[in-house]
Amino acid sequence: MVDSSTGEIIETISHTTDVFRRADGEGGFVKLYLTDLAKLNKIQHKAILVLFELVKIMDYSNEISVSIGKKKAICESLDIYNLVDGDRVLGTNIVDQHITKLVKAGMLARKDKGMYIANPNLFGKGRWTDVKKIRMSVEYSEDGRLITSNMDK
Repeated sequence: MVDSSTGEIIETISHTTDVFRRADGEGGFVKLYLTDLAKLNKIQHKAILVLFELVKIMDYSNEISVSIGKKKAICESLDIYNLVDGDRVLGTNIVDQHITKLVKAGMLARKDKGMYIANPNLFGKGRWTDVKKIRMSVEYSEDGRLITSNMDK
């Protein structure tokens, strides 16, 4: 409030909103550090985009089931095609190659044919109130890097 005759501010009212508050009423979330993970593990951009598509279908136990239909959907979503006799065909083999790179980098583990587990030290899926407590830290030393995750309890 301002005194109209003097211009002096008499009273100030402010309102602060927690930026996470909007999401608290939402369903499940996946919290990722994809940019950092890609750089640290020397993963190509397209492989990280494939990973992003995979974690969208990750369940609450970090399992990811990847059928041929899902691979085709990923190809369409990310514009991944092969040229065969001059025709563009969905590049499901390219998706397989990216998944293999993600497994080698330790971001995914093979559980069974078409079934993977997202590394629980890097990924977590759950209610926003739980996921927002997860923190990843990276420690660099002469011996290399150590990636750890912590969850406030």
